[in-house]
Amino acid sequence: MPPPTPPPRAGSFCNGANKGCDEVGRGMQVDYSSVKRKPYATGQRWGSMTLTYHHLVGKKLISDWWNDVVCTAEGRQALAPLAEAIGEHATQYNNKNKHASKTDADAWREWAQNTDTKMKSFYKFQQIVTWMPGDLVRGPPPGERKSDPGSEFDHEVAWYRGCLSDGKAVATYLTAAAHAIRGYCDGDATIVRAQEGANNMAKVATIQGDAAPFRPKEWGKGTRSRGRGKTVWIAQGASVGKVLYEKNPKAYCEHYGGQFDTQPYYVDSSPPFEGQPHPARPAEPEEEEGPDTEEEEEDKTEENEPEPEPVTPREDTDRFIVGVRDRRCTQEENCCNSGAGCWCLPKGAPCQRCRSSKCGGW
Repeated sequence: MPPPTPPPRAGSFCNGANKGCDEVGRGMQVDYSSVKRKPYATGQRWGSMTLTYHHLVGKKLISDWWNDVVCTAEGRQALAPLAEAIGEHATQYNNKNKHASKTDADAWREWAQNTDTKMKSFYKFQQIVTWMPGDLVRGPPPGERKSDPGSEFDHEVAWYRGCLSDGKAVATYLTAAAHAIRGYCDGDATIVRAQEGANNMAKVATIQGDAAPFRPKEWGKGTRSRGRGKTVWIAQGASVGKVLYEKNPKAYCEHYGGQFDTQPYYVDSSPPFEGQPHPARPAEPEEEEGPDTEEEEEDKTEENEPEPEPVTPREDTDRFIVGVRDRRCTQEENCCNSGAGCWCLPKGAPCQRCRSSKCGGW
């Protein structure tokens, strides 16, 4: 009989669903301390705020789930589609540490065809499987955001991720994957659950490039009831993007895109919520990563926010348009109050109409 796996670490999502781990599985355990290091370009900012890359399905959950499923031959076969998809696309994943080599990618595809052996280049693979661009969205750091979910599924931000080439929202695959992976770790450790998680994450793995961009106009803002009224960001992806997707999937996909450039963007030292891209800003040291979870704090939304000053439109390196003000919407748009002034939104999007005859655009 194979030797038993060591007891699960405190805070582990998968608390030893497998009673034992064979030799191949023991050689393919994700070292969470190694994958906590951020692989993306540092110094990306919006206003005075340093941006972070938000995991949608948390890297801790992915690590714990992988480490459990990979322990058996049947489990490794379930993980094969995910390894295959990563091998197919990882050479086009871009970040500070560049991307996987062709040799690495070939090794991962070969392993997907023969899961009875230890995967070659696993040290690189563990970094990539926990930092796939399709599982990442740029945004405010946890300390400047309301109710950051920590290692739990980031449902609101997932709806900022856009679409796959099949016209389906990435959030639908991420939601299914998170549900299956968490279900497996919470006790339903069946091979069907493992396959469901792997197959949905394999879809996410097909997204190349870099994390989705930060779209400040689509985040709300409020104040903490504690912390001297500090302004914080409020993710509203599900309440805006999901509603648009349900009404008009094509408009949602056109608006949010899917694959994004890797050039990091920087902004002047203008206040958050009003900053605009400025590619000439030099990179600055990144803040140290905080704990995986953090205490939720009570917030209250500010009302009667003043509209921002007019800005000059330009297209940034992530291929989305920074808003322009004082223009009339097209016939395919409505003039809506986004919480940061009046902006033109695609018809079908949730909309609180602005009284002003002039609006803005994306």
